[in-house]
Formats: sequence, C-alpha cells, structure tokens
Amino acid sequence: MPNFPELRELGDLSDGLGLMGLVVFYCPDYVDWTRLAINEPFSMADCLFNLEMMQKFYAETLPYNVFHLGLEDVVYMHR
Repeated sequence: MPNFPELRELGDLSDGLGLMGLVVFYCPDYVDWTRLAINEPFSMADCLFNLEMMQKFYAETLPYNVFHLGLEDVVYMHR
C-alpha cells in the first residue's frame, strides 16, 4: 500500500487521494488501492479518476448522499 499524503487543509482533498486512502484503509473489501491514480505530479485526469471512485463508493455503500459538491468543485478547491 502506498504512503498517502497527510491532509492538513481543505485544499488537500482536491486530488481525491487522501479521502480514498481513508476508504481503502477502513473498507479494503470495497476499494482496491491498486486502482487509485497515485502518479506524481497529479494530472487533472488522475484527480477526477480518484474523485469519481470516491463518489461511486459513497453512492453504492452509504444509505444517503454525503457527496454534495460537484467533482470540479472539489478539484479546484485548492485554488
């Protein structure tokens, strides 16, 4: 399993990797960590891929929607 980045501020969520790291750690049966885009530096496609995986996980496993922002809103959160 890779070293996931430490989340220090809200903008650190913009690549989706930190949140997916939590999901992979606590729910390894639902998400395979090898599918995550962990390339450095992250491209826009990598960020969107991770966030789409996160959005799909939430939609399929949680009883209600907790992902209220659009993917682009999260990607551009760091700016």
